[in-house]
Amino acid sequence: MAFFPPIPLIRKRLIIKKLTECNAFSEETAKTFTEAGIINPNGFKKVNDVYGHSVGDNVLKQFVKIICDFFEPYNTKIGRWGGEEFVCVCYDNTFDNVKKLAEEVRKKIESESFDSAVKVTCSIGLTELQPNDTPLVAFNRVDSAMYQAKNNGRNQVVIK
Repeated sequence: MAFFPPIPLIRKRLIIKKLTECNAFSEETAKTFTEAGIINPNGFKKVNDVYGHSVGDNVLKQFVKIICDFFEPYNTKIGRWGGEEFVCVCYDNTFDNVKKLAEEVRKKIESESFDSAVKVTCSIGLTELQPNDTPLVAFNRVDSAMYQAKNNGRNQVVIK
């Protein structure tokens, strides 16, 4: 049996490397605003349980393609963090614009037709990296925002 990576568009755990390369963690912080977000599809375990893992893999691939295609013009690096968590690091953008983009991608995912007519929404945590942030501090803040979005009813963007 051959093994094919389920999501060839992004590399797992790439995000820590990208976070440590961010201008927010260098002396140039004052010149560049950098943001980070976590995007997580809601209820994904149910997709696998109801439709099977083949459909689940296709839905996850489609989810990743949507976010990668959406953020491509915006100098954003995307990495797979966990099973279905994806971290985005946005460069060369204002925080106000990134907030709008997060809401736009949330709506795009919500309106998309997925494999087997599966309905997918997402919860997004977002933060602006601060001059004194370490990668761990920034990641913990954005992770907390994503869980707050899930706990507050899902299918929303929470900013911390």
